[in-house]
Amino acid sequence: MKKLTMTRLLELTSLIMCMWVLALPVLAQEFRFVSFDFPGCDLSGPNGVNARGQVVGRCVDAKGVHGFLYDLNTGRSRRIDYPGATFTASADINARGEVVGRWIDSSGLSHGYRQDVKGNFHVVDPPASSACIVGPERRKKQQETGKPPLSAFELLDCLTSFQDRARRSQFQ
Repeated sequence: MKKLTMTRLLELTSLIMCMWVLALPVLAQEFRFVSFDFPGCDLSGPNGVNARGQVVGRCVDAKGVHGFLYDLNTGRSRRIDYPGATFTASADINARGEVVGRWIDSSGLSHGYRQDVKGNFHVVDPPASSACIVGPERRKKQQETGKPPLSAFELLDCLTSFQDRARRSQFQ
């Protein structure tokens, strides 16, 4: 076994000290667990959060599924319902406070949306969005067109594409 020389000991000590100093910022970060229920809903689930502590997600009440925005710092919250939608879910929020998600219209067609900081909605639909008809209207449309039904994987991929496209559009 080699002898530990003073030079080698000094090198190892310096290395350990450097690693410890570099780890301090990570150890100094404050993390907190926050539990909340969106007011008036039986079930709520967060989907996205920004650095300002604004949380978006979806909640369920007796009338259906809604999107929501909840501010962890102020405790203020608001429901997000796309006008005329039978279903709205918020997927993410950027640093500016713009929310993206998806909504389903009365015919069962799913769409993406972006809500700006003033509360205005902007539709974000990928091409051929009629392929994403959901629910009973999907079966009716399939009978009319003679097209085979979407598999569960195709439907999930189709619906997910709305949220992905909406997320990408928030940075344009």
